[in-house]
Amino acid sequence: MLTKDGQKLYFLEKEPKYANSIFDQSNSIWDQYWFEALIQKTTEQDTPTEYMTVGYIKIGWIRKSVWNTRASNLWHFASISGWTIAEAVNQLPHDMKDWTAEQKAALVNAADGYFHWYYTQGGQNPITPENVDAIWENINKSLKAKLGGKYKKFKMFNMDRPIVDYISTEKSMLRQHVGLAMYQFVAKWVNDKFGLHLYASDTQTDTAEFTWKKMEEMGWVVYNKKGKYIRLDIA
Repeated sequence: MLTKDGQKLYFLEKEPKYANSIFDQSNSIWDQYWFEALIQKTTEQDTPTEYMTVGYIKIGWIRKSVWNTRASNLWHFASISGWTIAEAVNQLPHDMKDWTAEQKAALVNAADGYFHWYYTQGGQNPITPENVDAIWENINKSLKAKLGGKYKKFKMFNMDRPIVDYISTEKSMLRQHVGLAMYQFVAKWVNDKFGLHLYASDTQTDTAEFTWKKMEEMGWVVYNKKGKYIRLDIA
């Protein structure tokens, strides 16, 4: 890949950050990959080759295998959405069918706002292993009504859907197509390594929005039910 002025671009993969399939202190469920874009500096003949950093790009997504263990139901989703139930969720088996009455009661008692207040009468009547099963179905219906739509959208736009969540170009290299080259590189990289496409984020800066519009005008962009992504057959 070349800059607008014909300089060859090199890409260096930085140390990736993987999500764990178990709950950890950070509660992160995204894999993240960093890349550094470089060009060869002009040097004297017979001197070691030197390179100059001209940009950075970071991509991330939730692997399906991680999703299936960390966000496979609405209670897990509530946990990663910021509800104060992480400690209770940490104790739960993957399959809700395996949850004991003690675990269900601990979960509801740890839940935020409405759920804790409504189902415990303002905290005056804590949920117990003896009474939780009688109201468990209603609790889950309430949870689905509150988070079901968000959960479905979150899954569609994050599971096995890589996006760029950070990109920058050195000021001296602006308008040299470095950003376009970085998008093109990581789109091919993520497809070669994982068989996935690089999608546009559903929340973008003005610069990212402009870049995707530019790529679309260049014929680089394809649409499917998950959104728009970068084609792989770019000349």
